[in-house]
Amino acid sequence: MQPSGCPAGQANSERGVSLIIIFLIMTVMMAVVLSISLILFDEVKIISGIGNSVFSFYAVDTGIEKTLYFDRKIVEPQDTRGLCNICSSCNDPSIDPVHYCNSCTVTPLEVDGCGSTCNNCRIDYESVFAGSNYSISATVPSLDLDFNFDVKGIYKEVTRKIQLK
Repeated sequence: MQPSGCPAGQANSERGVSLIIIFLIMTVMMAVVLSISLILFDEVKIISGIGNSVFSFYAVDTGIEKTLYFDRKIVEPQDTRGLCNICSSCNDPSIDPVHYCNSCTVTPLEVDGCGSTCNNCRIDYESVFAGSNYSISATVPSLDLDFNFDVKGIYKEVTRKIQLK
C-alpha cells in the first residue's frame, strides 16, 4: 500500500534524504569543533610561552641584581668595588649557597685592568636556579665606575636578553 497523499514511487525515493541531511549536519558540527579546538590549542601554547618569557625576564633581572649586589656589598678591604672579585666571592657557597656562579672569568681589557679600582675589566659568569639560568657579561670601561651589562636569561627554551649601559 502506498501512503496517502504521495504519488506513486515518491515515498521510496526520499527514504535516505534524512540520513544524508544528518550526515551533513554532523560534518559541519565536527568541522566547527575541530576549528575551535585548533584555535584554543594555539592560544594555550601562546599563553604558556608568555609565562616562560616572564620567567626568562626574571632570570635576567636576577642576574643583574646579583652582579650589583656583589659589586656593592662584597668588597675586599683593599678594593673600591667588588665586581672584579666576583669570581672568588660568588664561587663560595657559604656566601650564596643556592645561586653561586658557574664558569666565572675576569678578563683585563688593558694592561693594568681589573686592579683595585676595577677599571678596564670584563666579568663573565653563569648561574642556574629554579630551572632557569642566566649568563652575565659585565664590562667596566676605563675612567668610569659605571659598567655595561649583557645579560641573557633562559627558561624552558625561551630566551630574553637585556643590555644596560
